Amino acid sequence: MKIIYLIIISFLFISCKNEEVKAKTNSKQKIVETIAAELDADSIVSQNSELFIKELANKVLLSIKEKEWAKFTSYIHPTKGVRLSPYVHIDTNSGFILRQNNFFLLQEEKQFWGYYDGSGDSITLTVKEYFNDFVYDADFLHAEKISINNFLGSGNSLYNVDEIYPNLSFVNYYFSGFEAKYDGLDWKSMSLFFDNLDGELFLVAIVHNQWTI
Repeated sequence: MKIIYLIIISFLFISCKNEEVKAKTNSKQKIVETIAAELDADSIVSQNSELFIKELANKVLLSIKEKEWAKFTSYIHPTKGVRLSPYVHIDTNSGFILRQNNFFLLQEEKQFWGYYDGSGDSITLTVKEYFNDFVYDADFLHAEKISINNFLGSGNSLYNVDEIYPNLSFVNYYFSGFEAKYDGLDWKSMSLFFDNLDGELFLVAIVHNQWTI
């Protein structure tokens, strides 16, 4: 009888220990899940920080400078694509939008991008030519000034970017000029705009700017 009693006591003790272990495990799991959720929230917040946006913009610029087009397309917004504007006045009727799935298909084809300032002639270039003339036409990775959410430089073009892309974060790269004889009229800038999709930032616009007549 004593043996049976001891067996029952042992069984109850082991059962209690198992329940205690389960309770501790569940408690630890809840803590882990809470920390993970907080980290995800922190990650989303950090993606809106100026440092994060600047680092992301620099990565995009580097891929353009090095002509690593597969990497560049990975930064393009999956649904909105990336709009390319030769001047700070964005013409939504003539502006061209590149998408992840058509970038390589269009690289060698002539496209209409808008009109040259001054002459009014059509800007008809391949994607590669456009990037050379109106995207990375100066070493913007080593720009004279870099600003977050603030345009540097002004010409006579009507600024309408806020109307097209309200409340979006952007990085502006700026050179005040290159040759003294032009007295600053040869300044250039380029801005990268980013939009959030499911907690991740993607490139939605590349806006070039320079002195306009």
